Amino acid sequence: MLKGARIPGFMTTAEASAASGLSAHRIGCLARAGEIDAAKSGNTILVDAASLQSYVTANQGRGRPMDARTAYAALWLLSGLEADWLSYAQSRRLRLRLQSASAESLSWQLRKRAATRRYRASESFLGSVAGSLALSGASSGRLAEFGLLQAGGRIEGYCLESEADGLEASFFLAEDPHGNVVLHVAPWLPDGARGEMPIAATAADLAQSMDAREREAGLEMLRRLLDEHRDV
Repeated sequence: MLKGARIPGFMTTAEASAASGLSAHRIGCLARAGEIDAAKSGNTILVDAASLQSYVTANQGRGRPMDARTAYAALWLLSGLEADWLSYAQSRRLRLRLQSASAESLSWQLRKRAATRRYRASESFLGSVAGSLALSGASSGRLAEFGLLQAGGRIEGYCLESEADGLEASFFLAEDPHGNVVLHVAPWLPDGARGEMPIAATAADLAQSMDAREREAGLEMLRRLLDEHRDV
């Protein structure tokens, strides 16, 4: 677990080093390589604490990251949906891979499915922003199944890379690591990713939350879904 994080949500590389036991140089390398999420404030790199938490918890060696199509196939299958963009052989390999995955290792392996951007938006635009995304995480309509309440005044969801800049311009989104809009910007999404993401995607996003209660609720749901997958 991370220790002594003083900045909610984001931390400097020095703080991230002290919290994780990794060197500040290693933290910087991981951020530049996209292995952990980070933002820049002037010349300072700010590391996303939830992303670093996932890295530390799962460890770098716990399974290679899935490409986007495979990652979404895993989330679809765990949600009881078909992933018809995979071949039979690919689907079989993925099902076998899920048989041996833990919630923590799966969370790590899914990390390439989207890049996370955080913004501040006027409350008057939040409804329109929500209508433009495939909602997930704190904005999911299924939060009660996680034992969580809807997070008012906060929007979280998925869009394609090709849509992100347009959303930013249309709704005057300003980058803010503590903002009220979380975009998961994906290189590819299944055709069925409309309105709301499946429950396994919501679980995966909550497992990356900066809120400890949300993070554990997400991991617990991933454990449950993986157990159900093994019983099939």
